[in-house]
Amino acid sequence: MVVVSLVAIILGISSAFFSNLRRGHRLEASGNQIVSVLRTARQWALAGSARSQVEIDSSRNSFRGVGRRIVGQWHFEDDRTTGAYGRHGQVHGVEWISGRFGQGGLFGLSPGSRIDCGLLGEFGLSTGIAMEAWVEPRRRCRQVILRAGRGAVLWMDDEMRLVGESGGAQVLTEPGFMTGNRFTHVALVADGVELALWIDRVRVASVPMDEMPRLEPERTFTVSDPSLPFQGIIDEVRLDHVVTLEQIELPERIRIVRTPQRFVFDARGRLDSGVHGDTDIERVLLYSENLEKWAVVEVTRMGGFKEIKILETQEEAERYGAPPLTRSGS
Repeated sequence: MVVVSLVAIILGISSAFFSNLRRGHRLEASGNQIVSVLRTARQWALAGSARSQVEIDSSRNSFRGVGRRIVGQWHFEDDRTTGAYGRHGQVHGVEWISGRFGQGGLFGLSPGSRIDCGLLGEFGLSTGIAMEAWVEPRRRCRQVILRAGRGAVLWMDDEMRLVGESGGAQVLTEPGFMTGNRFTHVALVADGVELALWIDRVRVASVPMDEMPRLEPERTFTVSDPSLPFQGIIDEVRLDHVVTLEQIELPERIRIVRTPQRFVFDARGRLDSGVHGDTDIERVLLYSENLEKWAVVEVTRMGGFKEIKILETQEEAERYGAPPLTRSGS
């Protein structure tokens, strides 16, 4: 009887030990999954010399890497209708004057003022879309900057709001956000999950999307619009294909207790200063409800990754930004 009791005790201890070991492994594995998504996004930025980002949804415990691949670009320089990647434009009622960099197009001089840049089917846009340009508005009125058929449109209203529409969603800034008679960089990104506006490379507004942009291949990508032509100068137009690179959801019992809204990597693979400022390190802090331990994922300003830390005490976690721990239940 004594032997049986001892065996039971030993087996019980072993079971608890290995259960905790497995849970500890899950906590560290969750941190490694996050690092994997971040690394994938950073490598995409480096490979394509284009921004990428990781979106974090704390309510769903999810991390999603999003990359952009340039498919069209128009500088409006020597041969002004010729774009990069063989995408040439057809000009209607546009005058060439000094732009943001070199030459730009002055729109709105005649009805239907625009540049038709090709059918959407020619750009290989199968999922999301990003479009951007430098603009100098010269009138307060409803005016279209860029249009991807019926799939996405970036425009301004008569109260100088910047407005984006795609996939049945609309996002807009406050009135007066745009300034007349000066150049501003504007961008619309629609990836089927979120519709976002960027001004001077800073994300200024976003709304959720319930569906992907309807990028009908027979529709045209246009700079300005024949029905609501832009009134001012447009320069340096760019069109990108937006894709989901990698997505994970953490286990239910592991919570995200601290994180930036997103990680954005610039074309050099560094944390984008327009989003992250001058911070030296950005952190994601995870908490395991089973273990009552924390894990820290750290990304340096240069885009490097530190070894994942497992924190044993509340005091340690608070040094990394954890709020005071509150336990529910009895």
